[in-house]
Order: sequence, then C-alpha cells, then structure tokens
Amino acid sequence: MSLNKNTFFILVVLVQILIPNMSYAGDWKFRARETYDQFQINNSGTEIKYSGLSNTINFWYEEPFDLSYGFAFGPVIGGAKTDEVNAPLGDKIKLFFVGSEIKYFPLNDFGLYTRGGIYYDFLQVSAGDSPDGIGLYLGAGYEFKVGKLGLSLEAGLRKAELSRNTGLEALSFALGLHFYKF
Repeated sequence: MSLNKNTFFILVVLVQILIPNMSYAGDWKFRARETYDQFQINNSGTEIKYSGLSNTINFWYEEPFDLSYGFAFGPVIGGAKTDEVNAPLGDKIKLFFVGSEIKYFPLNDFGLYTRGGIYYDFLQVSAGDSPDGIGLYLGAGYEFKVGKLGLSLEAGLRKAELSRNTGLEALSFALGLHFYKF
C-alpha cells in the first residue's frame, strides 16, 4: 500500500476525533481481550504457520451492549512460535499493532456483536528484518452478563500486506472480561 505511516496515524487520530457521540450514556474506557492466534505468513512464496497467545488493549468510547469505538493496540505480552525448521522469519514472531476499532451490537440486548479494525502492523521476527504495513481485522462474538461483569467470546480474521514481500493472515479466538456499572 502507498499509505505511509505518518499519514496513517494522522487519519486514525482524525477518525477518533470526528466520529460523533451517538448518545451521552457512554463513557471512555480501557478494555482488554486475550487471544489465541493462528498465523499463516507468506514470505516471498514460502508459507509458515505460527501460533500463540497475545492480547489487545482498547481505549474507546463505550455504550455497553450497543456501540464502542476508539484506539486499539497490542500486544502487551505474548507472541507466537512455529515448529518448522529453518523458517525464513525465525521460530518466533510477535505482531505489534496500533489502530482504530469499532464494536457494534446490531441486536442490543441479545449480545451478538461485530468488530472491525484497521491498524499499522509491525511483525517482530527472530530472523532477518521485521516487515511492517497496514492490516485489517473482522470479527464476530457474543457477550453476556454475569452479575456486573460482561464475558465476551469472539472469533476473527486478520489480514495484512507487509513490506519485505510478506503477507499475513490470522485466525484469532478471544476472551474478554469487562466490568460494568449496571
């Protein structure tokens, strides 16, 4: 993609500022979700599979069980490994990302939601130079109330076109635990 890093960050910040609040009932919150990721990376025609635990942190405007949008970044901890011998990117990777996400509950009280995101991705590798680029995420999940907690289960797909002739696809399974004031 021809979008440079500085332009991307400026666009992300502008989107966060320009999206109007749809209601005054929400609030800005930090949220986290833990993920198990299965990566398939194509590096100059060589397919490599990695898997491991990671996480995403959100700081966003939230209306519980309706709409949330804001910044996303990760991971704080985590990474992925491969069993493949002589993998061109090494035996360990860690996908760092920063961007914007939106989570929407089309049937407010039912708990089903969709999540979309756009990010600047940086793939830290254990061999060679680390590729970077723009990535997208699309997920769906179910969140239900347990007392004053929200428990969220989600599955999603991540896709990125990175530098160094590297493509990334990932299947992610996530668990989120949210504290609410019901």
